[in-house]
Formats: sequence, structure tokens, C-alpha cells
Amino acid sequence: MKRKYNEKLYEDIIKKYPEEFLGEPMDFVDQQPVYHGFRPDLIFRDLGGKIVVVEIQLMALDRHHFYKTLEYRDYIMEVNDEIQVRVIVICNSIPNRFNRLLRAHNVEHIILSKSEFMQKLSRVEPKIIIIDSELDDTVHRYTKTTINTIIRRLQINKTGAKKCEGFDARVFWFPSNDNNMSSQQYYSYDLSTLRKVGNFYFDINKSLPSYIDPSSMYYPEKIALPREIIVSESALSRFNYEQLDIFLAWLKLLGKYSRANNFEDEEVILGWIIDPDIYNYKSYISSRKRLFYPLFHIYGGEYTYNLIKIKEHLKLFNELYIYSGKFPNLKKLQFCDSFQIQTGPGRLLDNRNSMESLYRSMGKEIDSILSTIDKYEWITIKITSISKQYILVMEELINHILFHHMKGPKKNFVWNKECGRCMAPSKILNEIDEEALKMSAKYFSSLNSFSPIFLA
Repeated sequence: MKRKYNEKLYEDIIKKYPEEFLGEPMDFVDQQPVYHGFRPDLIFRDLGGKIVVVEIQLMALDRHHFYKTLEYRDYIMEVNDEIQVRVIVICNSIPNRFNRLLRAHNVEHIILSKSEFMQKLSRVEPKIIIIDSELDDTVHRYTKTTINTIIRRLQINKTGAKKCEGFDARVFWFPSNDNNMSSQQYYSYDLSTLRKVGNFYFDINKSLPSYIDPSSMYYPEKIALPREIIVSESALSRFNYEQLDIFLAWLKLLGKYSRANNFEDEEVILGWIIDPDIYNYKSYISSRKRLFYPLFHIYGGEYTYNLIKIKEHLKLFNELYIYSGKFPNLKKLQFCDSFQIQTGPGRLLDNRNSMESLYRSMGKEIDSILSTIDKYEWITIKITSISKQYILVMEELINHILFHHMKGPKKNFVWNKECGRCMAPSKILNEIDEEALKMSAKYFSSLNSFSPIFLA
């Protein structure tokens, strides 16, 4: 008998031989039953009469599969009035970060590598011949266009597929938690049913927009689509942990400035808190004092600021693009249009002049005060056309990279391991075929740097 190596094979074999694969005799109840939108792989009853939900995942256990097993258990306990329902996950490997969660939620697990499964299979069903790989079969199993379908397509390099050669980019896919559906429903939702006008874009100022399924007449389903964020790969690779952390400090500071429009100019003054405060600098930084301190620490000396370092950093920051729009028609979005670094207190000079005039009119000594204050060098950075979209999206992305993708004592980039937040390992775009990227561009929401289009 010829069979493909896939999850269906696991299900068919385990339901026939539970003791061999689950380690105890059980009575088979159902395979892939549908419970109000839920579809667990296998249902058994153990010898004690408890319902046992078995969830199978090829390769490593991921966040999506883990949490949907909990949803299965909770639903079955509620509907069937069961006091206790056992959950067993079977997968090829389990990342260490799941060990605590498995214990906390009382989820049993069985690590079954492909070679171990094949050995047991040869004992219980020696006539079965494996003719296909799990990845080939994964593509053919799905007939609907779902989030899971797209993610799997994005991770599979098909022989002969047209690659995105020469395209300097790295792509991230983030799920949305802004849905009124379960995780299992979210990932398996048929995206072709969505009603839309134009393309899907996300609004940086609000929660993700909900797209409506018109077929749900009385209880419409709302789904906030995953976000696709694309950045320039060559520039990102030049950053180290410290530089990303410094860039994040700049983004947080500039994000606090009030900008009604997307592209506006800003003046950042790096000065000193000196008594008397003739520049009124305390008032200037009052609402952002905590956000200025990292820049004081990074660039400040005893009396001066490191202009060369400031210039190097701002130049590096402005080379890190975010791509807006839809593949392949993407546009580069920069941190700002340009920047200028000048010595002096900028617009705060007016405060000094006013204070100096006041002191002299009152007959107070001011020259010695000015002599002391003038030992300190002030720096004014004028930044033109700051992109509000860029700041908000990049701040979120750098936070994510620092926390999830920089590992080890040297804080090196780690891209191709599951991070717990990305929907798929972040890969360089030119390693993915163009058709898969066009699919994600069609169904995932993207950044639009001009005028977002939402549902009517």
C-alpha cells in the first residue's frame, strides 16, 4: 500500500494502534470531528473513561498548535459536561520554551521523530510504502486560501519557481489578536470570502481594521488580517544590538512629539541642565525627560556631545527602509528626508537672550554666569519630513527584533528559528518565490504611506 508521509498518515496509524504510539490502550472515538468550528485530529477514551484529545504536528510544536489544543479541551469540557479532558500533543520536537507551558496547562506530550515513527510504522504496517514528502503533500492538502496556506507556501522553495532575485529585503508576518474568533478559526479562515475595496492596508493609528465575511448574514465574522512588514535587509544586517537599542531611543523620543500630519520637521536640542536655567531647558524636556536621558548618556561627555557619533547613527538609521505598498509595487519609506547637526541651542537661544536682558535690567551679575554656561556645548539636530508611519512601525519592529531575534552573549541575529510571535521564520525575500509573495500581498495587510483604503 502506498501512502504519503503527512499528518493524515499519523492520524490513520495512531487511531489503529494507540498503545504503540500513545503508550497505553485507548478506545478510538473519532477522527477530525467538527465541533462548532473546531477540528481536533483524534479523539479517544482512556481506560478510566476520560476523553483524550490528540493533536498531531509534523516538525516542531508551535504556538498556534499548542493553544488550539487548549481551545479543543475547554470546548469539549463545556459541551459534554466533562470534568476532565486529557490533551496529548504529538510532534517531532518541542522547543524548550514550551516545557513550562505544557506543565502549567497539564498538556501531555510525546516527541516522535520521523525516523521513530517510520520504525514503528514498519512494525505495525509493514506493507505501507511511503511515496511522498510531507512538504509536497502540504501544498496539495489545502483547497482553500487560508492564512495557514499562505504561510506554508511562503516557507516552501519550489524547484523551478521564480525567485525575487536582487530584491534587498527581509519580510516579517505578524498575526493579529484583534479578532472575535478562536486561533484555530483564524488560521483556517477562507480568505477568499472576505469583502474588500482595493487592497488591504493597516492603520497605524488604530487597532487593525476588521474585514467582514458577507456570507455570515446574522452573525458576521470579523477578521483582522495579519500584517506584512518589509525592511531593507542589507541595512538591517549592518546594525548590532547597541545600534538598534539607540535607534529605538530616538524613535521613542520623536514619537512623543505631537505631529498632526504624517511628514513634519522637528528640532531636537541636546543641552545641559544647569543652574540658573537661562535656556529654560527643564521646561523644554519636561514631558520627555526620561526619553532624553538615553541620548544624554550615549552622546554626552563632560562638556560636549559626540557630533561624529550622532551623525554616523542618524545616517545609518536613515538607510534602514520600510517598504510600503504591495509586492511587487513597493516604495521605500525612510525615517526622514534629511537631517542637519548644528552647534548651539537652536530656538532656545531666545530664552537665553530674554533672561540675560532681565538680569541686566535688574542690575544682577550675569557675565560670570554666562562664562560658566558657555563652557558647555549645545547641539541642535534639525530633522526634516519625519515619517509618522515609519516611527510607529519601526519602533514596534525593533522592539520585536531585540527581544526575539537577537540571541546569545554577543546578541547576534537569529532569523530562521520560530520566535513565538512571527507567523513564520523571517526569511530573505529573494529566497521565496514571487507567486507566494503576491499571495501574501493580496491577503495580508500592508503599510500604506499615503492614503489607506478601508472597507466601505
